[in-house]
Order: sequence, then C-alpha cells, then structure tokens
Amino acid sequence: LVEYTLIHFPIIINDKEKFSVEIDASQFHPSELFVNIRENELIVEGKHEERNNENGTIQHRFIRKYEIPSDVQMNTIESNLSGQGVLSINAKKVPSDNVPVRRISIKPSHPSNDN
Repeated sequence: LVEYTLIHFPIIINDKEKFSVEIDASQFHPSELFVNIRENELIVEGKHEERNNENGTIQHRFIRKYEIPSDVQMNTIESNLSGQGVLSINAKKVPSDNVPVRRISIKPSHPSNDN
C-alpha cells in the first residue's frame, strides 16, 4: 500500500526565526531558474526555451514575487533545488531581542508662550 501526500505550493513560512518559500519547480532545470532580490522583493522566475512538438511550439514560464519581511537578514538568503524539483529559498531573521531601537526626538510644533 502506497500513501500519497498532496502538497500545495507555494509553501511560505514567516515566523520569528526564519522566512522561507518553497515552489514546485519540477518542470525546470536549474539553469532555467532565477532567484533575484530587488529592494525588499524576492523574485523567482522559471523559463523554458521554446520547444517544438507535434502540436506546435511550447514555452513554459512563471514569475512569482514575494515581499521580504523587514526583519530578514538579507545576507543569509539562500536557495536550493531538491532532487524532487522543490525550489527552497530560506533566510534567517534578526533575533527579536537584537532588533535595534532608535529613539525619535519630539519637537514642539509651536513655540511655547510661558509668560
């Protein structure tokens, strides 16, 4: 008896320790996948070149964009492609006790008249 588990992609985890995205990229070779960051946006793209078959020309392409949370350590972002074709993008977050606090001074909007 074989048991199958149906997984719905993408899988996004955004907890206090990490941010990760998993995408089914099983129809693409590693050279056809691209992971880019533009400011706080993660952009994942897959593209097959055009291929001819008996019914015509086929091209597969996808682009997915995800907002990167502000507490992600950008220099820890990594991507991996499993043997089953699951593309994983993972990043660590700044520990909540190490998040810097910046004090903002309060300026009066009107000069005070204390006469």
